[in-house]
Amino acid sequence: MKADEYYERLLYEYQRWYSNPKPVVDAVIKKLMEERGLTWEEAVVALYRKVCKVGASAEAEGRRRATAFTIAEEKLGLGAALRLAIGSFYSNPQLALPALLGEAAPSLTTLALAVIALWALWRIQEENATALLIRALREDIGLILQPPLLGIVIYAVIAAVLVALVLGGLGRATEAAFIYKASERALRSGHVDFGDVWSEAIAALPRTLLTALLEDLLALGLPLAVLLLVISGGLQLFRGNVEALLAAVVIALPLIALYVLVAKVALVFALPSTVIGGRSPLRAIAESLKLFGTRTAETFGYVLLRGGVELVIGILVALLAECHLLLGEFAALLLLIVRPIFSVALTALYMPVAVTSVRSKREKSLVRRALAALARGLSELRALGKEPRWVLLSLLVFLCGTYGGYVFAQGELGVAIWELATKDGEPIIEKYAPLSIFADIFFHNWRIAAFTSVSGVYTVLAPATIALFNGFVLGFVCAMINPVEVLAGIVPHGVIELPSFLLAVAAGIRLFFRLLRSKRPAAELYRAAYVAVGLAPFFLLAAFVEVFITPRLLELVAP
Repeated sequence: MKADEYYERLLYEYQRWYSNPKPVVDAVIKKLMEERGLTWEEAVVALYRKVCKVGASAEAEGRRRATAFTIAEEKLGLGAALRLAIGSFYSNPQLALPALLGEAAPSLTTLALAVIALWALWRIQEENATALLIRALREDIGLILQPPLLGIVIYAVIAAVLVALVLGGLGRATEAAFIYKASERALRSGHVDFGDVWSEAIAALPRTLLTALLEDLLALGLPLAVLLLVISGGLQLFRGNVEALLAAVVIALPLIALYVLVAKVALVFALPSTVIGGRSPLRAIAESLKLFGTRTAETFGYVLLRGGVELVIGILVALLAECHLLLGEFAALLLLIVRPIFSVALTALYMPVAVTSVRSKREKSLVRRALAALARGLSELRALGKEPRWVLLSLLVFLCGTYGGYVFAQGELGVAIWELATKDGEPIIEKYAPLSIFADIFFHNWRIAAFTSVSGVYTVLAPATIALFNGFVLGFVCAMINPVEVLAGIVPHGVIELPSFLLAVAAGIRLFFRLLRSKRPAAELYRAAYVAVGLAPFFLLAAFVEVFITPRLLELVAP
């Protein structure tokens, strides 16, 4: 056969494993040409003999040479890895679930920050500094830097930063443990079910958390400590010379920024090494540094491309905002798709031998799959409605938060916070195009419902905190506006939005208790996620009412 015929046979063979085999075959051929100095025709024949194993002598020759080029020929480049990741995500949209789990972790941060805030308020009251705090909120926020407020604020900020780092690391670790295990399975077999990787991901979670915290310490904690040393040392060295101190900081900042960038790039394989390679945190860090040394260009390319995509999305959102289009929440939801795709691509780059594959099969169209998911979601909503104890529990927690917000609004501190929050506020409906506001509200509410419904993976406190916080905000706002504005401005869309939100909370609470005794935890996670899918039409209707009907009602009752 001619080389062209061998090439066509290779495409046919690779189609068993890859949904789009051509870029993968081309990448392997290119590697063979570079590594062995072969012509294109010779590389095609060599690859065909290896893949198809034509004859015992050819197979023996392939084995003899395997040691020299197996990793080189089967390591995918960045472009092929991304194409493969997109194909994997298209075939396995459930790969977005780990990103939702990562989004749910900040709810625990909210709980911790609330505890810290209560402690700070108690200490301020003990120091008889409440009047000073109110004055700072109303007149000059700089007064917060005066004693005794300053000491309390410093301790509260330090505690908040530590909590945010640890719980943020927990979110990253949970997302990494599930996405890298699921990506490995999807790339090897073409399909992933979280039931197949659940136990492995949970077992890897403690190591993954330690690796995430160590990575943050090396990439962010160390340069932050250096910056603090520069500032403290500069204060002693320059003795009040502010200009000299600022000059030292300006010199240090670019060096620190460069270190952070290089550290982030060099440690990009640390989490995959822990999850897929099963290595300890220190060995994972060491392997990531080694891979960075051998694949510097691809590693930099991956990090810069991922950061560039996120930056472009952010810039587009800012530019559209200048054009009176509000799409920040859509961008946040879009990143829940971008993140898994890049994670799958990183898995493909990390895996020591690219036995990666995506099954070649007829895929349903996106519309058909979306309608099927919606039907499943509505079915799960009906099932949740048949278990009213979870809904009643979520309602009870929400009402406790509402009462707390209402009571807090009666105090002078609550009034001062309201005045600060509403000072010089331009109505959003006058600043942005109504259609974009409608989309933004819908995506915002739906995204919160999505990660609320799966937040029970962490603890029952996660969905409960989300309900408590949102109830607190509602109670606080209702206490600050007159009853007519409540009826016209909150009730019309609230009668749709609030029950939908409570169902998402109920799904999260139910998930926690089901996980305690279920023999199929992944199935419970799917059920919770489908509840959020089923809530989409209701949040869509609530957003429509809030943007296109509520303002008209407020105009009718306006004096």
